[in-house]
Amino acid sequence: MTERSDRFLNALLTAAAITIAAVVVRREFFAGTPARAETLKPEFVPEWKDFLSSGRLVGNTEAGVKIVEFSDLECPFCKAFHASVRAIMKERPDQVAFTFIHYPLDNHRFARPAARALECAPTEADFAQLLDLLYAKQDSLGLKAWTAYAADAGIVDTAAFARCTADTARVEAIEVGVALGERLGVHLTPTILLNGWRYHGGMPQAQLDAVIKRLLAGKNPS
Repeated sequence: MTERSDRFLNALLTAAAITIAAVVVRREFFAGTPARAETLKPEFVPEWKDFLSSGRLVGNTEAGVKIVEFSDLECPFCKAFHASVRAIMKERPDQVAFTFIHYPLDNHRFARPAARALECAPTEADFAQLLDLLYAKQDSLGLKAWTAYAADAGIVDTAAFARCTADTARVEAIEVGVALGERLGVHLTPTILLNGWRYHGGMPQAQLDAVIKRLLAGKNPS
C-alpha cells in the first residue's frame, strides 16, 4: 500500500511539474512576445513622425533612419532587439537613432516599475545609460534596488531618484505610450517603426542592418 501511494505521489508531482513548466513557457513565449513570421510583412504608417514627440530620443536628431520602438523593459525580445540597435548605432552613430516609447505588458510584473524608474533619470544622457543598464541586467529586475541601478548608471543624486521611484502618481510618459500603442494596435513587444515601416516583434540584427541600409539608400525596405 505504501509503495502504491509513493508511486501515485511521484506521478502527481511529475504531472504538476510539467504543468508549471508549460505555464512558464507559454507566458514567456506566447504572452506579449514576438511572432517571428510577422517581421517579414512590414506596413507603412503614414503618421509615424507624429510619434517621435511621444517618446525619448536616443541618438542623433538628424539621423537618416529613425526607429520608433514600443518596448517593455522586462521583455526578453526587447532586450535582444535593443542590443542589436545599439550595435548598429555604434557602427553608424550619425545615421541611426531611436525613440523609446513605453509599452509595459500586464503579464510582466516589473515592467511598469522599471518604466517609472527609467523616467526618473534626471537627464537625457542618464536616461540612455539607465535604459542600456536595465536591459543588460534585466534578470535582476525586482531583485536589485532601483537606486542600485541608478548608481551603476552614474546618476549622482540617488536620494532624489529613490523618492521619484517611490512616488505612486501616474507617470505621463508611460500612460501616453500605452495609449498610443493601443491606438496603433500594438500587441507584441517590441513593435517598431523604421522610418514609418512597422514590424511586429522586432527582428534579428542581420535583418535590421539590411533594412537600415536599404532605407539609407532611399529604397523600400521590403
